[in-house]
Amino acid sequence: MTNKLFQAYSNTLYKVFEPSLCIKIGEHNPTLDSLLEKYGENEYAYLTAYNPFSEQLAHAKNNQRHQQLKEDLTSYQCFEGEGCGEDPTWPCERSYLVLGISKEKAIIVGNRYGQNAIVYGRRNLSCYRKSQMGLLTTVKFVKKEHSNGRSHCASLMTLH
Repeated sequence: MTNKLFQAYSNTLYKVFEPSLCIKIGEHNPTLDSLLEKYGENEYAYLTAYNPFSEQLAHAKNNQRHQQLKEDLTSYQCFEGEGCGEDPTWPCERSYLVLGISKEKAIIVGNRYGQNAIVYGRRNLSCYRKSQMGLLTTVKFVKKEHSNGRSHCASLMTLH
């Protein structure tokens, strides 16, 4: 993955429609903490099936892949949203916030749909060093406590 693409993913806004929230890489999200608590979960991923390997597909094909992803995630609590980057020429990508999915399972799903990266987070695991790039196994995490005693923020996991 190029550094430019990594930065684009890092700066993307990962939106959830209902409940309304926006996940930003490297930032704590109290609304997401509350949602995890409400459903008794400790980890989540934000997943899409759109545009595998950052190659734009036709709208109909992306929608078909999105529906298949939804079927693959029926055993999880999912919330629909869209990831929107800073590049106005790249369309937002329909996605799901998936509660209770393990990092390992999220990686499998991301790979199944040809994604270069996924967003993953869990409670009591905080921000990663943004300068770290490469395979998932090399991602480093930094523990950071917040004023409310919780620690959590979204991390970008590169898959390729």
